[in-house]
Amino acid sequence: MTVRPFLLRALERAEHRNTELQQRLDEQRRLASDLSDDLGPSLMALVQAGQSGTAPDRIASLARKALQDMRLSVRGLTAPAATPQEVLADWRAECVEALAAAGIEVEWDVAEPPEGAQLPARSQVQLTRILREAVANVVRHSGARRCSVRIRFLAAALRLEVSDDGRGLASPAAARSGLGLAQVERRARQLGGSHGLDTGPLGGLRLLVDVPMPQPEAQAA
Repeated sequence: MTVRPFLLRALERAEHRNTELQQRLDEQRRLASDLSDDLGPSLMALVQAGQSGTAPDRIASLARKALQDMRLSVRGLTAPAATPQEVLADWRAECVEALAAAGIEVEWDVAEPPEGAQLPARSQVQLTRILREAVANVVRHSGARRCSVRIRFLAAALRLEVSDDGRGLASPAAARSGLGLAQVERRARQLGGSHGLDTGPLGGLRLLVDVPMPQPEAQAA
């Protein structure tokens, strides 16, 4: 009579350890995939530039970008969750610098985040990459003179909106064909979120990205 409860407890402990091991393996696979997807293209561009006799200043620029991508990837592996205020300060500095350098007027409009909210490291990294891609698209392809970046905290999500007064997209097919938007879609999907494209309030392209955001109560638990 005493053996059966002991065996049941042992089985429960074994199942629990197996679940933990599977979760760790899944996390390792995910991190390996993120590193490959995020850092691989930068390193490949650097290798190709070196093989094709690209100008040294261009190679140096690609090397800096690869280093920046590596640091961002490492942050996703090792950094703790951060408050939205910390992340938003970095995003604002980077966006304003990139857009201002291109002569584009910047409107930065961010709502107050919920009290006690935090962004997991992976969300920080992927949202940073999404924002970089969106801003790069405005600089390279839009012909815009103004760009608006709006961030809102919804009931259980963070909404990122980047719009401009540029030429927009010629057709819905153009949204699927390039401009880095496939990467934006992939990153949003990896976070369990969604993205959309339409004509924004400034008359050009608007990119909307919604990703789930852990609630303070869940984080405290």
